[in-house]
Amino acid sequence: DYEEAFADARTESVAAPIAKAYGILTPKLIRYDDSCKLLDRSYSIWERIPGFPLGKQKNKYLLKDVWIKLGSELGKLHMSIKNCDDPMGWLDSPDREYSKKELLDYCAENNCSEYLRDFIQNIFDDNTFTYNKCFVHGDTHDENIMCNENSEYAALIKSTQTKLI
Repeated sequence: DYEEAFADARTESVAAPIAKAYGILTPKLIRYDDSCKLLDRSYSIWERIPGFPLGKQKNKYLLKDVWIKLGSELGKLHMSIKNCDDPMGWLDSPDREYSKKELLDYCAENNCSEYLRDFIQNIFDDNTFTYNKCFVHGDTHDENIMCNENSEYAALIKSTQTKLI
């Protein structure tokens, strides 16, 4: 669907350069153009990250160093970026409060661990709560994690679902 791809390209054109500026291992955006003057559609040109998606590795769950590095990168993303320039409003930014019931319902529907359900039940006193906003990738899975030829972490790609939440 072109409209969805257009929105994703816009989101990435804002999110990836911000993440890159904060030292997150992600491809550099070389050019983004949505004017449709050169081509009849928007386009992005990205730095090439040599390697392959982690999802293509047969032993992907045994590559603990990759998962540790990913956790470190996501931690940097969440802890470092608290606000950002987004003059066109292209990042998804759901400004809403969450309720304890909403989180517990989500856990029930998605088979969350008993530990997580107990944590939510015991840690939150109010029915609704607010939180400090942070930058979230939003589409972190093994096909969006790049590894080099030595099966080492190389980059987090596809920032199409990035949000400031």
